[in-house]
Amino acid sequence: MKLGLLFTFEISLKKWDEAGLIDREMALYRKLADLGIQTTLFTYGDATEEEYKEIIGDSISVVPLPPDGTTGKWLRFFSSWIAPLRCKNNIDQCNVIKISQMWGSWAGIVCKLILRKKWVLRCGFEHHKSLLLQVAPLRDRVFSRIISWLAYRLADAVIWTNNSDHGWAVRKFGLRADDPRFHVVPNYVNTEFFPPASRPGYNGRIV
Repeated sequence: MKLGLLFTFEISLKKWDEAGLIDREMALYRKLADLGIQTTLFTYGDATEEEYKEIIGDSISVVPLPPDGTTGKWLRFFSSWIAPLRCKNNIDQCNVIKISQMWGSWAGIVCKLILRKKWVLRCGFEHHKSLLLQVAPLRDRVFSRIISWLAYRLADAVIWTNNSDHGWAVRKFGLRADDPRFHVVPNYVNTEFFPPASRPGYNGRIV
């Protein structure tokens, strides 16, 4: 099986590395590789993404979504809508497409409607709720509401990381709470680094 991971808009392996996130983010896909699932990363980076090949492993490939970060912000935004079409041959090889945040989910919508690919939307946090709490510019809030409304209805599966965001999205966007496409899956904890407490009588408090 082959999985295609569409990165959050404007995010690349380089940005993951600079933020100290690359090992944590790649751990899941290395584990999938052990299970025989190959992953292609569709990133908003450039040719330098290949420099991370040693870190991500041989079973995980990287395809930068054109154009790279040297172009203007608005050109990158509008180009991101057709980037999946320009990478059609690579996306066609994937059985399932996944995107990990709502910001950039329009690429998943394109994969669904035009390339006829099954896609999974994972919401690390509820993007539209966050913009409302920040009192973000009206333009951003309107765009986020439209994209969220579409994405929640077109995705073949939606994953929230907590019940609060799931319940909020259901109420805000008029969704069915019992929709079989919807799932709540908390973020994982790497128990090799953070093993469960096993001391007798431990009550979970940190002194």
